Amino acid sequence: MGLARSGLERYIAAMMQVGNLLARHPVRALELIGATLVATLLSFSTALFTMHVLRRYVAFGVDGTLLLLTLGTLVALGLLLWLLAVRSALAQALCSHHALLMEQDMIKAAVSSPVSGQVRPGHGNMVPEVGSAMQTHYAAFEAGNFTAVLDAPCSLLFLAAIAWIHPGLGVLGGIGVIVAAVLGKAAQARAAKTAEKANEAVADMRASISSLASQGDTHKVFGSGPDHEACMAGTIHRAHEKRINLGRRAAGFEIMTGWASSMTTTALYAGGAVLAVAGEITVAEFIGVSILGARACQIAIRYLQARTKFIAASQTSTGPGFQSFSPSSDGSYGLENYSGEIELRDVALASRPQGKPVLKDLFLRLAPGHCVVVTGPSGSGKAMLTRALAGLLPQEQLIQGKILLQGVDSKEIAREWWRTQVMYMPREPVFFNLSIRDNLRAASMGRPLDDGSLARMLSRVGLDGFVFSSAEGLNGMLHDQGRNLPLGQRKRLALARALATGGPVALFDEPLEGLDHEGRKLVLGIIKELRNAGKSVVVAGNDPELAFLTNQCVVLQPGKTPHVKGSVENIKATDLAQRMKWTDRKKGGHSSTTLDVQLEPMLGKRLQAWAVMACFLIFCVWSGGSRLAMVSHLHGRVAVSSGVAPIEHLEGGIVAEILVREGEQVEQGQVVLVMKETMAGANVGELGARIRSLEADVARFRAEANPGDARQSDEPLYPEVLQQEEPELVQDSLALFRVRTGRLASDLAAQQEVISQSMERIAEVEARLESSRNALALLQQELALSQELLKDQLTTRLDHLRLLGQAAMLEAAIVEDESLLLAVSTEAAQAEKELAAVSRDFRVEALEKLIGTHEELAVLAARMTRYEDSLTRTMLRSPIDGFVQDLFVVNPGEVVEPGETLLRVVPDRDRLVVEARLPVGEIGYVHQGQHALIRLDSPDAGIYEPMAAIVERISPDAVRSPDGPRYYQVRLVTKEQGFSGPDREYTLYPGMVVRVAVVVGERSLLRYLLSPYFLDSIPGNVRNHSEDIS
Repeated sequence: MGLARSGLERYIAAMMQVGNLLARHPVRALELIGATLVATLLSFSTALFTMHVLRRYVAFGVDGTLLLLTLGTLVALGLLLWLLAVRSALAQALCSHHALLMEQDMIKAAVSSPVSGQVRPGHGNMVPEVGSAMQTHYAAFEAGNFTAVLDAPCSLLFLAAIAWIHPGLGVLGGIGVIVAAVLGKAAQARAAKTAEKANEAVADMRASISSLASQGDTHKVFGSGPDHEACMAGTIHRAHEKRINLGRRAAGFEIMTGWASSMTTTALYAGGAVLAVAGEITVAEFIGVSILGARACQIAIRYLQARTKFIAASQTSTGPGFQSFSPSSDGSYGLENYSGEIELRDVALASRPQGKPVLKDLFLRLAPGHCVVVTGPSGSGKAMLTRALAGLLPQEQLIQGKILLQGVDSKEIAREWWRTQVMYMPREPVFFNLSIRDNLRAASMGRPLDDGSLARMLSRVGLDGFVFSSAEGLNGMLHDQGRNLPLGQRKRLALARALATGGPVALFDEPLEGLDHEGRKLVLGIIKELRNAGKSVVVAGNDPELAFLTNQCVVLQPGKTPHVKGSVENIKATDLAQRMKWTDRKKGGHSSTTLDVQLEPMLGKRLQAWAVMACFLIFCVWSGGSRLAMVSHLHGRVAVSSGVAPIEHLEGGIVAEILVREGEQVEQGQVVLVMKETMAGANVGELGARIRSLEADVARFRAEANPGDARQSDEPLYPEVLQQEEPELVQDSLALFRVRTGRLASDLAAQQEVISQSMERIAEVEARLESSRNALALLQQELALSQELLKDQLTTRLDHLRLLGQAAMLEAAIVEDESLLLAVSTEAAQAEKELAAVSRDFRVEALEKLIGTHEELAVLAARMTRYEDSLTRTMLRSPIDGFVQDLFVVNPGEVVEPGETLLRVVPDRDRLVVEARLPVGEIGYVHQGQHALIRLDSPDAGIYEPMAAIVERISPDAVRSPDGPRYYQVRLVTKEQGFSGPDREYTLYPGMVVRVAVVVGERSLLRYLLSPYFLDSIPGNVRNHSEDIS
């Protein structure tokens, strides 16, 4: 989500740069925007025409419509290339005019500036690096970059069109993006060389402006004459012409590179399109998506290249109007969208106000995404420099030079705001005497940090185990300003506190001091992460490991000028003045006395752009008003109205006798073929035996399942017919019934014996239990008397204890008998349940078998009926009066498959109709009563006039053809019986193949070009509908 938001912000920034330029020239803005829109629509039209050409060729071959569509494709492609060239020239002229106006403004500002040569167009001071700012603007405002930003919104049309055709093609589009990205990278490398040449071309002009910026007084006194002004204007004009030529070459190179990328992607897709013929996507759709995807990739890559340059131009600190401020509470300022850029210009720092400088003459630029390592001996000012960059050093100790934050003097910046932008890790960490949570939250500068965020932050610095291993966790208190912790843990906690700030600048003072190997590795990794994340990183220390992180290294020596080594230049005022010095490269006189360079009219290019746009508009209006017949193309055959009557045999078998021949006339009901009945007869006998056996089983199972039914005797009741036809079967079934009922009676008697034994044991235990309870009652009375006698010492204690023992034994016996009684009772109840289960299981088994036998008997009965009907179908008869058209069996004895057609009979004296196959996807277009045209499906079709027909009937449901696809059967009737030609007739006959065009409506040419890929590509709508535009 963050990446998307960042990309949107950068896109808006680039569009604002282009919008500001267009707002100054509304007429040219209208021309460029109109040309961009028309070019996008022409690219879209090229893909549409290509899809229609391929689709038409696959469906109908080469015809007049195909030639018209091919011509439209070539015209659209030619107009597109022409319009792109014209638009590029217009954009280059506008960008060149913008550059000239900026150069004039810079010269006027430099001449009118104070003695110091500093330009102040807005808040803060503007450093005299005017040439760098202008170079950034030249790189951004090129014709290719300008048109790329204009094309960026239009690329959404191509991407939406691809997704609308088919979502699955997004995978194939990814291949095109990869290929286009590789070509874009190569193009970017060559464009860098072209930009280098362009920079050399404008060196004279930049030197002139630099001279004005650094030597303003000299030019005020001696350079105000017309001759000198004409000389300067001539130098700038020559550089301007050279830059225009190089810019046009670069723009042409970018256009050719973009189209090479598009053609490469199209070629790859076209080679793979052959594989899609048999799939869900047609070749036409495949090629169309290839063209659209290539164009979208080209626009995206060109925009990414241009966006970087426009963002750099918008963030140039020396350009007029590029700094914006927001007032703080104390009257100072804080920068909006501060990126972390810090610049030190001739800085000298002292340990006390007005004291001797510890370090001096320091020129340094700290850019986002860079790491600067400050090294030097003790006392060289490493810590002082980090404190100054953190906004902690008093201004009185900055005795010389300036510290600039994104081009603004630090004296104009609120110190409170400055410190919120810095992640600072001092050499000796000091903490508040508060909890770990409160220390980290205090560093967050008001940003909400929950415990989960704090835990992740501690885990990042390797302190999660140390903090959460204690019971207090984040509530653990720091004492003595954190000195109660070991040095290594203090350093890690200080690193976590610095990360909690989250500013764009990171400052580390001796971060590796006091850490073990793991701690040093962790700190180095975090520094590398911050640098890669775009933070401006400064590390003060002498550890050799820091050298692997640095982009620059600043070597400090006490009292000496620092030595800066690295990829970013050490910026000094003398070097800057030398780079921006005027160099007069006059190659010829220039008669102009003022710097009044006007925009080249380029009337021819403008007229060309308006002509292309007018032609495109006229075509859109004309295509929207023209009407085309909307037809559905079908393939059909001529047939008789009542249809051919096939004669089939349902079960199949062996042919016994053939009574007719092909072409013979037959009458309705006449026997034409006889089949043998061997198989049907055998099946009937087998099924009859099985059915009688099942009827005997039904009687036996019914008697077993209902032994107490009053309607039944003790034995099964078999049907009288069964007893007469199958007496042995009845006796066997009766014997089996007796055996099964005898086994049931035996099982019931055995279970009853178990119940009787259990009842006897229950009675025995109950009697013994009753006796023990009575004895216990008497013994308890005796104990009561013994207790009284024992009090009066009339009996001995030994006798009393003997009575107590007897009572305990009786109680134990009672408890034991009660448990035994419960167990025996349970056994008796279980035996009774098992007795009932024996009878129930026997009946359930009989009922289940009875139901299953009934079901099987019903199935066999139905099968018997079918076989009996089959015996009556051995003689095949003609259903209609007519002629035998096809006879598929020739000799008696041939084997016929079930359902196989044996012969066909064509009715006589019947009218001819056309039967066509309608694809399932077009059923919503074709209805009864619609008009149609029928053409002969042969090379001679153009000789004969088409026949008019009317849709008479459409099948209620789709049918499946032998080759797989489903279709609807459409019947069309015509009054004519043949095709009429100039000198002959072509008579219809059954079986003739024809082409049918059903007129389903009308629509405009514009709608035809957008269909079926976009207007009809809504899910559920027709995709294979076709047009007849001839």
